[in-house]
Amino acid sequence: MILSISYDGNYHLTSVDPQPRSDINDRSDQSLTIAWTQQIVRRFVARPYYRFQYTPYINKNIGADDRTDYLNTVGLILSYQFNDWASVRLFCSYDMKDSDDRTIADYDKFDGGGGATLTVKF
Repeated sequence: MILSISYDGNYHLTSVDPQPRSDINDRSDQSLTIAWTQQIVRRFVARPYYRFQYTPYINKNIGADDRTDYLNTVGLILSYQFNDWASVRLFCSYDMKDSDDRTIADYDKFDGGGGATLTVKF
């Protein structure tokens, strides 16, 4: 089993047309992710996780309030490794985004899917 905590921070420089401000979407993303990886049985692993993202927008529109977005994500990844070169996975996540700018729509979103990995070594 593994408990992992990670931080990711970045800055987005943007250019938007038309004006009044071409840099209106410049922003900073600050994310914290907590994940637990647990082997259920041999070759079968479950990984639930939670991610919080804080996004303050640096430049505001003329006459508008500052904008800050908050994104909460919970998810689960299930994976099975057949051997050293083949595995499959199922995943799902649920996002809840809120913005303190009333002109930006808040939303909830569910995603799910699957995938396969083949590894070739030379």
